[in-house]
Amino acid sequence: ALPIYASVSGWYSRNEKTSYKLIDGKVKNTFKHAFQFDASKTATFLKQHAIAKGVDHVQDHIIDIAVGIQGIKSLHTKSGTVIQGDIFIDCSGLSRLLISKLEYQFNSASDYINVNSAMLFALENDSRPKRTLGVSIARNHGWNFEISTRNRIGSGYVYNKDQVNEDVLIAELSKSYQQPVKKIRTINWKPGSLNQV
Repeated sequence: ALPIYASVSGWYSRNEKTSYKLIDGKVKNTFKHAFQFDASKTATFLKQHAIAKGVDHVQDHIIDIAVGIQGIKSLHTKSGTVIQGDIFIDCSGLSRLLISKLEYQFNSASDYINVNSAMLFALENDSRPKRTLGVSIARNHGWNFEISTRNRIGSGYVYNKDQVNEDVLIAELSKSYQQPVKKIRTINWKPGSLNQV
């Protein structure tokens, strides 16, 4: 039990506490730590906030990307709209929709990182307690995470898709949780980094 008490954050985690305190009528953080956000709800909030500040929100599909010497010049959409700009931020995640049109060097880390997939799942009868910390559980073919939000616990099994079938993972999880596990979706990636972000 020593490692969990080796830092203040370990004490907070073990005792299901938070470092936020009410000081002089204001909520203040007395210790630095990370946050987990529900990505869908965060995106909705940011969209509404940006629109309220005068940002134009365009929902469309990119069918072509015009590239010049300085990088991306414009996006051409399915509706026929051409979106020009001085700067474009690729928020397409692992698909790298915009970055893929640019010259870039990808540094593979597959020789060092033996995972390339995450199977997101839900429990049929989820009675796990919500926690103030993320949980990592060692598994036969990788590791399993549990991240609590206000309304649910996000769960996934991180593994190497080239070494094991998802049916084996589902059987392992169902036995461990002692109930049926339902696959939600799978996210695949190539471990590594870009030479230039």
